[in-house]
Amino acid sequence: MTVQAVLLAAVLGWHYKHVLRYLVSVWSTNGDWSHGFIIPFFSLYYLYLQRDRMPRGLPSDGTAGRLVCGKGIESLIEAVAILKNGGVGCRLAIAGDGQDGANMRELAGRLGVLDRVLFAGFVDDMPAFYSALDVFALCSDTESFGLALAEAMACERVVVGTPTAGARRQIDHQSTGWQLRGFAPAELADALAVILGNPARFAPMGTAARQAVAQQFSIDLTLERTLRALRGGAGHRVRLDWPGMNAPPFAAMTAEDLQ
Repeated sequence: MTVQAVLLAAVLGWHYKHVLRYLVSVWSTNGDWSHGFIIPFFSLYYLYLQRDRMPRGLPSDGTAGRLVCGKGIESLIEAVAILKNGGVGCRLAIAGDGQDGANMRELAGRLGVLDRVLFAGFVDDMPAFYSALDVFALCSDTESFGLALAEAMACERVVVGTPTAGARRQIDHQSTGWQLRGFAPAELADALAVILGNPARFAPMGTAARQAVAQQFSIDLTLERTLRALRGGAGHRVRLDWPGMNAPPFAAMTAEDLQ
């Protein structure tokens, strides 16, 4: 790595030699910029001071949701601390904001993992956020349906979920994700350690997760289920006669569904 850095510096120096000569000339002749040569050294010193906060290629897990109690984000932070104390390198990225964000930052600082936890705030490009993760974890106390979980699965991420009603329906354990037995941070940390330590082994799980989401939660299937719910039971069927009902995907449904 040191040799590569030296070679890179040499190439950049040669490529920008005219710029460097100009800067040296200005710094040596212009009194207003006489201390300009200090700037590169100060910048390097600042980077050195921030070295522990700079990315080092550690595997990452993440979550998305409101920063409020009940979403299990505290458990994720505690799990990262457990992994760090056990010598397992891991970063945590959190997309979202909320009233308990300050308390969560304080918790990360108290556990000594503030440098490993990124509070990303509101994220515009969620597919890019999910795709940048090695593992997505949804650790809510209760969840009827984990939308963020389904989104991460659609992005072919390996997902981990606490045993909420929604996650139990969405995750087929060790097929389309990892279903935790409980809510303890220690169990979460163990699961993350296994998955992050064996990326090749669990990569097919992400592929299976995307296939499961496409099969179970496609737009066509969701529309069909919604229409059936609106129509009521078999003994109380009503005809749905909305504009565009003859257009796909409605036309693909059976005549019985549209009576």
